[in-house]
Amino acid sequence: SSELEGGVDATLWQGRVSLSYTQYDKTRHDAILAIPVAPSVVSLGSVGSTIYQKNIGVIRNTGTELSVTTTILQSRALSWNVGANLSNDNNLVVSLNKGQAPIILSQGQISMNGVEERVTPGYPLFGEWTRPIVAFTDVNHDGIIEPSEIRLGDSLVYVGQPNPKYQFNFTTDVTLLNGR
Repeated sequence: SSELEGGVDATLWQGRVSLSYTQYDKTRHDAILAIPVAPSVVSLGSVGSTIYQKNIGVIRNTGTELSVTTTILQSRALSWNVGANLSNDNNLVVSLNKGQAPIILSQGQISMNGVEERVTPGYPLFGEWTRPIVAFTDVNHDGIIEPSEIRLGDSLVYVGQPNPKYQFNFTTDVTLLNGR
């Protein structure tokens, strides 16, 4: 593994404003993932696990985090703080081990929402793939598009990652009587 992380913390205006900035870049070589095993592979009555640990290849994680906290009001009777945090997290399957085919986590079964998770080089870890909608027609003219009126493409395409790339949090707290 190789990892680079750096950041800056600052406190301003007599401690009433705090800023924190962090950036990281981490590459895991010989990354180990828990891979689900199809229930049909685990024999009935056996004590076997439904997951196994597999060395899959190289995964790179990069990201940034920015936090700001400020004291809006401060007295003996009452203090009020407000904070915000913005973060960005990206991961990428850089490469799979020699001879390792892309991993399809649904074991050939697409989930109920038509999405399949994969571990594929050049895409985020557990990237989501599905067949795109190529056409739809309200055949019975009832104003409602039903599943039978939708035509899907022949092959799966990448549609996104399961976790958001960006997150924003807002917090506020009030303390009465110096925390008593």
